Amino acid sequence: MAQTLPRKALIAISSFNGPIYPAGHKTGLFLTEALHPYEVFVAAGFDVDLASETGTFGFDFNSLQPQGSSRWFRRPQW
Repeated sequence: MAQTLPRKALIAISSFNGPIYPAGHKTGLFLTEALHPYEVFVAAGFDVDLASETGTFGFDFNSLQPQGSSRWFRRPQW
């Protein structure tokens, strides 16, 4: 008899969050690079986990700036 397996996905992200930009701003997770696949997996019925090598992460400074905004940032819950 066929068994239904749980639908699970893992998105691996880097925990590096150090200064790299000329003004000393930090690099790290670019928000939409993780958010887009997360939303695609969830819409397909997957349970999604995010993981990094240290269990922590920081956002890339540029991914949080208004000029880098995309439809993700214009959501009311943000």
